[in-house]
Amino acid sequence: ASGFYTNWTVSYAGEAFSDVENLAVDEADSYTLVNARVGFRGKWFEIYAFGTNLLDEEYISEQNTFAADLETGAVNAVPGPVFNISDPRIIGAGLLFEY
Repeated sequence: ASGFYTNWTVSYAGEAFSDVENLAVDEADSYTLVNARVGFRGKWFEIYAFGTNLLDEEYISEQNTFAADLETGAVNAVPGPVFNISDPRIIGAGLLFEY
């Protein structure tokens, strides 16, 4: 189908413990993610703009107590948790052609 379109998503994650011991020091804060995409779709093309994490929330996306040695590939326990932080706000645009 041709024409303009929009797609919005909103997701919420409440406070949660980030380890199996449920220690208050390891409690992750709540966050809300807002993503959007708007565009126009033609018969053989599409042009769009998008945004992810529009509120620029910073949150822990993953935590574990193991780390891999990039040179040897060995997995070792580390003295404390390893956190992955969320991606920042990302804004972009795209153009697709079908043939």
